[in-house]
Amino acid sequence: MKRNIIACVASLAAIVLVAPKVHAVIAELQTANGTLKIVQEPEIVATEDATFVDMPGMTTTIKTKNNGLLSIRFGSQVFCSDGAANGCSGFVQILVDDVVVPPAEVAPFVNQPGDIGALSLAIDRAVGGLTKGTHTVKVQIRSSASDQFSLLNSQLTVQAFKGSAPL
Repeated sequence: MKRNIIACVASLAAIVLVAPKVHAVIAELQTANGTLKIVQEPEIVATEDATFVDMPGMTTTIKTKNNGLLSIRFGSQVFCSDGAANGCSGFVQILVDDVVVPPAEVAPFVNQPGDIGALSLAIDRAVGGLTKGTHTVKVQIRSSASDQFSLLNSQLTVQAFKGSAPL
């Protein structure tokens, strides 16, 4: 019996160790006003790219009616992975169907030399006048040259409203 328990525990440990990382839609709700989707990425995501790159796990799709309206919110803890010895800065932008939602390249995070710890970042965007169908919403990030910009405990919330309102 003891040997079977040890084999079972070893098998479970192997499953846990090789399980793929999952970026998941943690909630998808149909409300009286439309659809709400929430996506989370609890792990640290870092970039040293000076050009915008897609943030892993921060992409979702959502359906709208003709002349659809989306309300988009992104939140995260942001910090310098190098300990902020020289300071760093990072930028975040939101895209719908590969088009940047204005204002573009916003929410700069600037950590002064010697700053330690994470700061909270929140971005709210709205885009209207969308065609009927499925739309892709994603977050992109970039760092200033040679800095490592990091994000932790990120969440993307997208709501599609049933009503129509061009913005």
